[in-house]
Amino acid sequence: MIPIRRSLWEDISTVSSIAPFALTDLTSAARPDSTATVEVPEQTRELADVTIRVRETSPGSFEANFSPTSPTHMARQGFTVDTKRGAKGKNMEQVLDWAEGYWRQNYPSP
Repeated sequence: MIPIRRSLWEDISTVSSIAPFALTDLTSAARPDSTATVEVPEQTRELADVTIRVRETSPGSFEANFSPTSPTHMARQGFTVDTKRGAKGKNMEQVLDWAEGYWRQNYPSP
């Protein structure tokens, strides 16, 4: 005797009741470890009046951090310029050169 299906919906509901458990097991195994650290490439250039640190935040995007050495400098809290807001360069060395020129232009030495 051939079993008669009552409806296609019963077959789908049976599979869908099993599937969520299988999917949660697969997705939990595929999640990256939250304690893993990603090393961000960075270079530092120390000048007499400022320390410039350049980081590559994502491929082709950079961030330049400026930290003046003088506690009385007008930008003593430091500031950041990224490639979306004006930093120029295709690699870290070019961004460091740009950042040094930016510093010299906007905060000339006395």
